[in-house]
Amino acid sequence: MLEYFQLIGGLILLLIAGDALVSGAASLAIKFKISPLVIGLTVIAFGTSAPELFVSLEAAFNGTPGIAIGNVVGSNIANILLVLGLPAIFYSMNADNEDVRKNMKVVMLASLVFAALVLTGVLAWWHGAILFAGIVLFLYFEAKKSRDTRKNGEYDYSEIEGELDATPKRGWKIGLFLLFGIAGLPFGAHYLVAGASTIALDFGLSEAAIGLTVVALGTSLPELAAVFSAVRRKESDLAIGNILGSNLFNMLAVMGLTALVHPVAIPDSIINVDIWIMLAVTILLYLVISRIKNISTMVGGTFVAFYVFYIFTALG
Repeated sequence: MLEYFQLIGGLILLLIAGDALVSGAASLAIKFKISPLVIGLTVIAFGTSAPELFVSLEAAFNGTPGIAIGNVVGSNIANILLVLGLPAIFYSMNADNEDVRKNMKVVMLASLVFAALVLTGVLAWWHGAILFAGIVLFLYFEAKKSRDTRKNGEYDYSEIEGELDATPKRGWKIGLFLLFGIAGLPFGAHYLVAGASTIALDFGLSEAAIGLTVVALGTSLPELAAVFSAVRRKESDLAIGNILGSNLFNMLAVMGLTALVHPVAIPDSIINVDIWIMLAVTILLYLVISRIKNISTMVGGTFVAFYVFYIFTALG
């Protein structure tokens, strides 16, 4: 029974700490007049991916590589099929935007590189270096582009104001939010991984299956909340951009950093099945964005149906 309290308690702590970290970091970024585009691509994308990062690091050091890699692959699948699909059932998302299409191409390329490295069977430190270099390059070029977003000498934060409604405004509050987020994330990750590992053994499930489903779904909840918030305000570009940024961070930053500090052995099930499913759903999203240019109610419903089928298959 203890493992279920660890799993649920760890997940709740991860979500609360992740939200505190992104709120504090966003306020700090605004205080120092950092571009909203950079905030969206770094603070918000990293903040919603922070649970994946700490879970993967904890799992790798804990000797459960299946949870580490399964968490990232499963989160990317969940982000596309469930996190984009579920809100689209209620709010259709317009994807006819040149920046969205460009970022989709970057995610497509990163997915192919990530999959190629995963298929080697072990993510070594130099694989991690390649992946992490990718996110550094991406952020560098995005930061260069962001110089053109100034409006009358100041940045316009209207595009992300909904994400920042609950952010602290005073310096001491910003510090408390950051401290709680940084301290809470590793503790939440520890308990979540410990509980998930025990449950996997109790039910005879593989660590990879738990990582791909329960852990991945749990760590994708911040993205789901962010996307629902964006689509309610009819900010489709921000909603889709959050998912593209999150998936990019998961592959390049989360697995990049994890492999840099600890080798990650890839389970056969991920090499033979799940990495191909991740590639397939990424290609599917690419086709929807480039050809249909709209994530409609029908598309959203289809995505969610695919995800439900995937979960039953993964746990079966």
